[in-house]
Order: sequence, then structure tokens, then C-alpha cells
Amino acid sequence: MAGSPNGTRNETMTKITGRFMHFIPPAEWDSTVWPFLQWQNSKNTPPLVESELRIIYNSISKRALSDDREELTEDVEVLPIAEVARLQQENKKPSVSTGYKEFDEVLLGGLGVGDLTTISGATGHGKTTFAQSLTYHLTKAQVPCLWFSYEVLISELWRKFKDMGVEDSMIAYAPIKMLTGNVEWIEEKILEAKEKYGVRAVFIDHLGFLAKKIKAVEMANNFSAYLGSICRELKTIAIKTEVSIVLLVHVRKTYSKEADTEDIGHSAGVAQESDTVFIITRKRDKTDSDYAYTNETIIKIDKNRKTGNTVRKKFELANGLFVCKGPGMSDYRINEKEYGF
Repeated sequence: MAGSPNGTRNETMTKITGRFMHFIPPAEWDSTVWPFLQWQNSKNTPPLVESELRIIYNSISKRALSDDREELTEDVEVLPIAEVARLQQENKKPSVSTGYKEFDEVLLGGLGVGDLTTISGATGHGKTTFAQSLTYHLTKAQVPCLWFSYEVLISELWRKFKDMGVEDSMIAYAPIKMLTGNVEWIEEKILEAKEKYGVRAVFIDHLGFLAKKIKAVEMANNFSAYLGSICRELKTIAIKTEVSIVLLVHVRKTYSKEADTEDIGHSAGVAQESDTVFIITRKRDKTDSDYAYTNETIIKIDKNRKTGNTVRKKFELANGLFVCKGPGMSDYRINEKEYGF
């Protein structure tokens, strides 16, 4: 990404073009891939002339479209939509409960196979703790879980699980080492964990470790498209491997209101590719001179592709586990003063 010298420019630009076209729909290539290639080419020493760059772009796009056509080897019958829905429903595995009935009600039973669920919130507001709380409930219901923990050591993650009261026999798993944030490697480990342990839910903490070291300021909107393409790839993996993937994502700090999907750092594409978006916000203590955070937390479903219904609830920590404190609130704006916004 730092650019290539004369002699390797064509090869590098060809690889980058093919990589991005693989994960971005053809309809978006002209508006996303081509501007990115122009930016990337400016890093080369010297940059390729634009006509040469366009030759690479056109060549790879034709090849990518041709590869897509070659994949169509299975004869697929067209049936009435009601019949297609019935066949899909017969083969569909049931959703797994989040452990929180109010969330399950609007999510048609919980986390579904092929779902990409995002947990988002500012640093220190409890994203990892909520993900661990979900894992706690899933494993108690005999749903094996796989963790990719890049930000927190597994030993620290396990200490927090022990605080929740789990046994050493907990059916949660993790790679011995987090070697890379490469999405292909993540897919390999998911398949391995499925074969060994029957894993059905996967937690990734967090999106920032899956993105290569690219300067967001330099890439501007292209960085947003890049993050969106990662999420699209994870969604594809969830469908292909028949698991539910839960991805942790940071939001920008907000001091005047509760965070929402528009505050997810760098990319609206993250929310667009997610089936469900949880937003977590800790309450501030207005009596504290430093305006510190309290133990009370708001967790809300801010996007729900399944039903469109959202829900907002108050939680507090008990033995390291998020426990629901009160009834759901459909209009989260009514209590903003209470929460110090």
C-alpha cells in the first residue's frame, strides 16, 4: 500500500485491482475501485500513466466478470417464490438465543445462521463484555462459540469469563495465536473449529485489526469502501460456513447524545452490510466532578434487517455479566437527560 517502484508497479496494481473487484459488486467498480486505483497509483514511483492504469482496470474487470460466469455450472430451476421460500425454510437451521428475550423477540429468535451482527460503542463502554455475555448465554444453551480476540489476550478474556462463573468445560474456543487479521485465515479457522467442535457462533474483536495499515485520512471515502468490503466478505463467510458472526466495531466519541449507527467509525458500509447493529453506551455520573462513567449501561438494537423493529434496554454488570435492569424502551430519546447527554 506504500507504493511500488518501477518494475513491480503493473504486478502490484493488477493484484490490488483483482482483490478489490472480488469483494465489491461490479456495479460499484467505477465509483469505488477505479478512484481507489488512481489514489494507489499516486503512491508508485513513478506513477503509471493513466492510460496504462486503465488497461489494467479493464483487463481485470473483464476477467473477473468471466470468472463469475464460469461459476454458474449448476442448473438452477426457477420456481414460484412461495415454493422457494418453503424449500429454504426446510433447510434453514434455527436461530440461537442471545439470552435476552427482548432482543430475541425482535430478532425472530436470536442470532441466525449467515447473520453478520455488529456490536458497536466507544472504547471502554463494554463491547467486549457484552460479546462475552452473549457467549455465556450461547454456551449455556450448548451452542459452541469461536473467539478471535485481537485486542484482549485470551488469558484476560478467560479471567472475565471465570468471573461470570463458567467452568473449564465451557464450549468456547480460540486459535492458540492470533497470527493475522487476514480474512482468508479467519475463514480457515472457522472451518477448522466447525469440524472439530461444531462451532455455530463466531466473535471477532475487532474490525480495526482486519483492516491493513492504511492511512484513513489519505484514503478518505475509499477507506470507508474498504471497511465495507471486509464486512461484506465476513457476511459471505457466515453464509458459506453456516455460522453467525458477531463483529465488534468502534464508534466515534459522542458527548451530546447516545451513539447510533451513523457514529460507527469511518464507514457507513459497516452498518449497511450488517444484519443487526447493537449500540452500547455507558451512563455518566453527573454528580462526579470528572463526569465519570457509572455501572449502568444502555444497549439497543439500532438496526434490524429481519423485522425492522428496534429495542433499547438498561443493563448493569453483575459478576461480570450484563444483566437487564428494566423494561425495553422503544423511544430512546425520552431519557437522554437522565443519561447525562
